[in-house]
Amino acid sequence: MLNNLKLRNLIRSFSELYWLKPMDIVWDAVTAYYVQSWINKKDILLDLGCGDGYFSALMLGAKMPITHDKFINVVANNQKIRTNQSGDIYRNQQQLLKLKKAPWRMIDYGLELKPHHIRVADALGIYKKIIKGNFEQTGLNAESIDKAYAVFSFYWGTNLDKQLSEMHRILRKGGEFIVTLPSENLFGMHLCKRLADEEKSTKVKRYLEGLDGGRRDLTTRHARSEKEWKDWFRRHSFTVLNTVPVVNKVMFLHQDISQRVFLPILFKMSNAGDFKRMRPVVKKYVCEKLYPDLLNELLKFESVNRAEHAYYLFRVKKQQ
Repeated sequence: MLNNLKLRNLIRSFSELYWLKPMDIVWDAVTAYYVQSWINKKDILLDLGCGDGYFSALMLGAKMPITHDKFINVVANNQKIRTNQSGDIYRNQQQLLKLKKAPWRMIDYGLELKPHHIRVADALGIYKKIIKGNFEQTGLNAESIDKAYAVFSFYWGTNLDKQLSEMHRILRKGGEFIVTLPSENLFGMHLCKRLADEEKSTKVKRYLEGLDGGRRDLTTRHARSEKEWKDWFRRHSFTVLNTVPVVNKVMFLHQDISQRVFLPILFKMSNAGDFKRMRPVVKKYVCEKLYPDLLNELLKFESVNRAEHAYYLFRVKKQQ
C-alpha cells in the first residue's frame, strides 16, 4: 500500500484540503482509495451524506487549487454535537469553489440534510442532482441505483434498520452498498470522554466532557464487531463482498485529542495577525515539504492489526 501511486496521489490531494488536520488526510485518502476502486464509470451512483462534496470530488480524481483554504473562515467554538448530528463541530462559512480539474465521472445523486453543505456541493458541479433528505427516506425510485456509498456518515442516523431497508429498496438487483460503520473498538478510543469517566475532580470532569461534546455517545451507539455487522447485513438480504478495517487507533486517538484541545487554538491563531497574511505560503510549505514524510509514517499504521481500527468499510451486494 505504501508504494501505491494512486493512493499517494489521493493523499497529496487530501493534504491540500485538510492541511490543518493531518490525521484526517490519511484515513480519508485510504477510504477513498478503496471506495473508488469499487465504482465503475457507468454505475448509477448515489453519494449518501455527501456533505460539501469535497471528499467525493477528490476520491474521483478532481483537483482543487492549492490556494483554496477550507479553514479560512472557521469559528472553532461550536464543539457540541446535537443528538441528531444536525450541528457541525466547527462553523465554517465556506467559499464556493471552482475545481482545477474535474473528476473522471459525475455522480448521479447526492443526498444531504444541511443547506450550507448543499450550497457548496452544488457549486462543485460534480452532482447531476442533490437531494435534501435523510437516509430513511431518500425520495428515489425503487431499484433505480446501481451503487450507493456512505463514508463516515451512515452511523449518524437514528434507525439503521430503516436506513438499510431504504438502501435495499432503491438498489437494483445485484446493486452494491459501500459504507463505513463503527467497530467494537471505537468506544474506548474517545480519549476526552474516557479521561472524563476516570476523573474524580468535578471541574476537570466537566471540562473533559465539554471537550467531547457528546461525540462518543453518538458515534458509538451503533458500534459492533465485524461478525455482528455481517450478520446484520445478511438479515437485510445483503451479501458481504469485502471488509476493510480503516482508521487505526493511534491516528484516532491523536485526532480526537487534537481536534478537541489544540485545533480550536490553531484555527483561532491561523485567522489572526501575521499568520493570516502568511497562510498561503505556510500551507504550500506544509503540504510540499513537511507532510510527505509525516503522512508516509502515519500510513504505516493502516497496515497493522485489524483489531486496532475504529471503523469497518463494507462493500455489500443486494441479494437477487
